[in-house]
Amino acid sequence: MSYSALKKARHSFKSYMTTRFGVRPLNESQNAIERWFETPLGQRILSAEQEKIDRVMPEMYGYHLMQLSVLDKVRLSRESPVTHHFSLGVHSESSAPAVAHFEHLPIEAESIDTAVLHHVMEYSTNPHQLLRETARTIIPNGYINIIGFNPYSSLMIKKQLERAFTSKSHWRYNTLSCGRLVDWLRVLDFEPLLIQYGYHALPLQRGYRQGFDKFCSRLFPWCGAFYIIVARKSVVPMTLIKKPWKKKAALSPWGKGRAIQNSKIPQRVIIRSEKEQH
Repeated sequence: MSYSALKKARHSFKSYMTTRFGVRPLNESQNAIERWFETPLGQRILSAEQEKIDRVMPEMYGYHLMQLSVLDKVRLSRESPVTHHFSLGVHSESSAPAVAHFEHLPIEAESIDTAVLHHVMEYSTNPHQLLRETARTIIPNGYINIIGFNPYSSLMIKKQLERAFTSKSHWRYNTLSCGRLVDWLRVLDFEPLLIQYGYHALPLQRGYRQGFDKFCSRLFPWCGAFYIIVARKSVVPMTLIKKPWKKKAALSPWGKGRAIQNSKIPQRVIIRSEKEQH
């Protein structure tokens, strides 16, 4: 087999793997994601996420709150005291007031007080660029709230099985651990303030037991189906360095000539006064 044929076969195999298992653009998979969140399992996870985010929203103040979510009709910031809330969509049929690419937000830098990223990091083809673009819009001491699926949970096992045997787009998302996102946030000058996990029950459509969920949350708190990261944009204060004061020699009381030379009296007046003395 020649090198060109081997290269072509490799490219074809890579394209097949990307098409079969890769992450699709959010505007193509959003309908499937919304249908999954309408199932009993999706509704329980969404309810647990809403309960967690309601506890942290009242602590964040400001004028503008931006929500980027895989669900158009869900408002996660209902408990926030921020004055203005808005969300962005990804396709023309979205119920959001505006449509944009999340990796290239049409928003001015340092104009948003609080941002909520609801599972958009996993379903993005370039999650690092999405986080960088969101960080650009946050004001100093502003907040980012990230909600994502935990890769160290029973839901991830279900995802791997479904991804291997089915081609449903809502199971094809990036595996982003909480520690990895914390590292990305620190690179972008964000300080993680809170990390919480939720929904520790088995990922079953039926047979949910609340007691089993509470028992697993106490025994394995880091194995929840989702996590919430709250981070604040830290700004290093700028210290102005002033020029040092120039020290001037004090007027010496001794030495008549030096005193006359350093004085600001015109020379002609000084000469006249000397003649008058003679």
